[in-house]
Amino acid sequence: MRKNRIAIIGTVGLPAKYGGFETLAAHLVTHLGEHYDFTVYCSQKRYSKKERIGTYKGAKLKYLPLEANGIQSIPYDMLSILHALKNNDVLLILGVSGAFLLPFVRWFTNKKIIISIDAIAWKRDKWSPMAKLYLWLAEKVAVRFSHLDISDNESIQNYTALRYKTLSRVIEYGADHTLKVTPNIEDRIKYPFLKEKYAVTVCRIEPENNIHIVLEAFKQTEKMNKNREFLSNRVNVGKKYNKNLFSVNLYFQTLELENTKYKCI
Repeated sequence: MRKNRIAIIGTVGLPAKYGGFETLAAHLVTHLGEHYDFTVYCSQKRYSKKERIGTYKGAKLKYLPLEANGIQSIPYDMLSILHALKNNDVLLILGVSGAFLLPFVRWFTNKKIIISIDAIAWKRDKWSPMAKLYLWLAEKVAVRFSHLDISDNESIQNYTALRYKTLSRVIEYGADHTLKVTPNIEDRIKYPFLKEKYAVTVCRIEPENNIHIVLEAFKQTEKMNKNREFLSNRVNVGKKYNKNLFSVNLYFQTLELENTKYKCI
C-alpha cells in the first residue's frame, strides 16, 4: 500500500540547525517516517555542498537557492509549494510567506493543505510597515484556504477563532527531547559558574522574547553577586537589539552571553 506523501515547506531544512520548525521537521521524519513518505524543502544557502545530502532518515531533501527567512522566504515558500504539487498528497506549510499561492492550490488541485501560522508574525516589531501588511494579508489567506490550521498554544487558537471564525487544532511544543547532562571537568573549567547557583535562559534573541526585561530583572535582584550567573544563547550581534543586550555585559559582571549552539537530538 502506497504511503501518503507529505511535503514539509517553510523550514531552513534538515538536518535541523536553526529553530523550532526545523526541530519539528526532524521529529516528524524520525517518528512518522514508517507511515508517511516525507519530502523536506531546504535552503541551499544554509548548507555547504558537502552538507547537502539527498535523504535524511528516509525523507527526501530538496534544495532551493534561496534563504528560507526574510524577504526571500516569499519566493522560497512559493517555489517549494509549486514543486511539491507534482509528487505529494499533503502540503505541510510552516509559516505564511507563500500563502498567496494557496487559493490556486485549493481551487485547481486535490492537494490537502495544513498550515501553521506560527506566532502572529505581522505584529512583530522587527518588520517594516509594508512587511507587516504583507504578513497580515498572507495570514488571512493562509487560514482561509488551508484545510487545517495548527496553533502551538491556546492563545493563537483563540486569536484565529476570533479573527477568522475557524477552530484551529492545538499541538503544543513538547519537552521530551531534552536530556539531563552532568557537567564534566572541561565544562566546569570553561563555565566556572557551574559550581555555584545560576540562572539560565535559552531562546532566539528577538525583541518579542523580552530578553531585555529578563536582564533588567536579573540586574535588580537583591541577592545578586558573583555566585549568580545568567547564561543566554546569543545570535547575530550585528543586529541592533542584540548589540544592546551584548553591551550589558560590559558593566554587568555576572552576566555571561554564549554564542548559539544548535543540535537536534
